[in-house]
Amino acid sequence: MRIASLGVLAATATVVYADAPHMLKGPYLQDLAPTSITIMWQLDQAAPARVAVDGSGGPRSVELSAARIGEATIERLTPSSRYRYRVDAAGRSWSGEFATSP
Repeated sequence: MRIASLGVLAATATVVYADAPHMLKGPYLQDLAPTSITIMWQLDQAAPARVAVDGSGGPRSVELSAARIGEATIERLTPSSRYRYRVDAAGRSWSGEFATSP
């Protein structure tokens, strides 16, 4: 009985301590326009993600389903304004800044 308990504990520990995804490329910015931008990244394994952007016009976020290559287009931005963004996937975060074009 004691051996069975240890087996369950070991299996649970494996799930809890599975490696988090690693960023292979990015996050990087694409299609910068006065009122929108696309934030992209590539992970070593598929994971759902959330992109949060804060700046002029208030905070906003986009939820994305699991994928290795992520892409989030953020719209309704203010021209000539600075923004901060954060990509969250499986308990890890990557962040950066950008400014919209005039």
